[in-house]
Amino acid sequence: ERREAWEAMSPLERRRTTLRYYANCSWLDHYFGLVMESLERQGRLDNALIVFLSDHGEMLGERRYRFSKYCLYDSSVRVPLILSGSVIPGDKRGTVDERQAELIDLVPTLSKIAGLPRNPILPGLDLLGERKRRGTFSEFHGKGAEGLHSAPCYMWRKRDWKLIIYLSGTIEDAIERVDEAHGELYNLRTDPQEWYNVYTEAEYQPVREQLKTELLLHLASVWSRGPFFYDRHGYASLG
Repeated sequence: ERREAWEAMSPLERRRTTLRYYANCSWLDHYFGLVMESLERQGRLDNALIVFLSDHGEMLGERRYRFSKYCLYDSSVRVPLILSGSVIPGDKRGTVDERQAELIDLVPTLSKIAGLPRNPILPGLDLLGERKRRGTFSEFHGKGAEGLHSAPCYMWRKRDWKLIIYLSGTIEDAIERVDEAHGELYNLRTDPQEWYNVYTEAEYQPVREQLKTELLLHLASVWSRGPFFYDRHGYASLG
């Protein structure tokens, strides 16, 4: 239905559809500015961290008439992440950090700035620290027309490469079908729009297998943190 509606639109109507989204972004920017002005009048910016971000992007008709966030392509998973304020170290102000980041990095960042102890169970890196990721992770678990949860879909993204691994169908019988996994592999340096899936091409097999290994060990490293909690003596099992 969305594809039929999009194809029926004139070029001008399509441009207006996109324009409405950007107008919404401008509207949000305006009110963000009003909040900042109010905080400044109240003198609350003298010791502050301001974070500007989004939880997801939008496809806006890209990649064969997609109009939602429910995928792992860059237009959906890449979001703005801007840190500002008086607590930013002087040498980092006005700079662009090229390291990869995830939204889960906000918890350790805010904890560090607030002088709170970091919960070691939680993943994430201090955005103002010096450590860096080997890649970025995202996952998608949606629901089908009958309300059944879809099988898992995972992404592992490096600066020049993106791997997507997924199973078709629902989660109910996914454990019996792991041998049916599908994959997508994109060379982001030569194909930034992610149009050419080279997952099955023999030339890129070493890259594909390396990214698979990194994704697997990333999942294992994160999941192995729980169900545990830390006390001052180390791990203590909840089970």
